[in-house]
Parts: sequence; C-alpha cells; structure tokens
Amino acid sequence: MRGYRVELGEIQARLRDHASVAEAVVIAVGTTRSRSLAAYVIPADGQRAEPAELRDHLAAVLPGYMIPAHFVAIDQVPLTTNGKVDTRALQSLL
Repeated sequence: MRGYRVELGEIQARLRDHASVAEAVVIAVGTTRSRSLAAYVIPADGQRAEPAELRDHLAAVLPGYMIPAHFVAIDQVPLTTNGKVDTRALQSLL
C-alpha cells in the first residue's frame, strides 16, 4: 500500500495483544488508488474496544503506515461457505 509492504497478520496479532480485544481481522479497503486499512475487532468479554486506544496501542509497536484508518467493533467474524473470512461482508460494515 502506497509503496509499503503491509503485513495484515502482524497488525491483527498486535491488536489481539490489547486487553480489550478478543479477536481481530484487518483488511485493505477502497480502490487501488485510495486504499486504506480497516480493523474489525471483537471486544473481549465486558470490554469496549475504543478506536483511539487501539490506535495508540498500535502506534507504539507498528509504523504509521500500518495503523488502520477504520476500526469497527463486530460480534463475530463473517465467514464464507468455505470457512474463510468474508471480506465483502466486512467491507459492507464500513
């Protein structure tokens, strides 16, 4: 993205390190010319995953170009019939 190599798995792993996150999925959204990252997080029991707090957490361990522009709290990760993450369903939540 924008000339940088972005490791989505690394961003997901760092999000899962946060106490308020039980699960996370990060995808690239937008057109080829205006791509950005979106993080979909399932909050841990009794927690709220606040975007500003998650952004600060990631900024402490990742370069700026790997910080998602969007954070969306979800109840569960949508899956396709093949059991893979349904990125189209996630994109529709933005």
